[in-house]
Amino acid sequence: QQPYTTQLNISKSSKMVENKDAKDAVEAAIDKVKPLIAKVSFGGVMGFCSGYAMKKVGKAVAVTIGLGFFGLQSAAYLGYIDVNWNK
Repeated sequence: QQPYTTQLNISKSSKMVENKDAKDAVEAAIDKVKPLIAKVSFGGVMGFCSGYAMKKVGKAVAVTIGLGFFGLQSAAYLGYIDVNWNK
């Protein structure tokens, strides 16, 4: 049984070396891609924020134009504005 125990310990230590090498390769790949991920993440957040802001600004402009049109139509209906259609 003693050789079996020794054999088991050797295989465990060799697996540890393999896992350490694999971890280093993964960490190296992650370190290599980190700047790209940071740029893409920053660009995504900025794109979302600018899209959200444009949505709010667009709604405000649409409401302002709509209220202006409604006001002009109301003024024309009440007789404050007279349109000369013959001209």
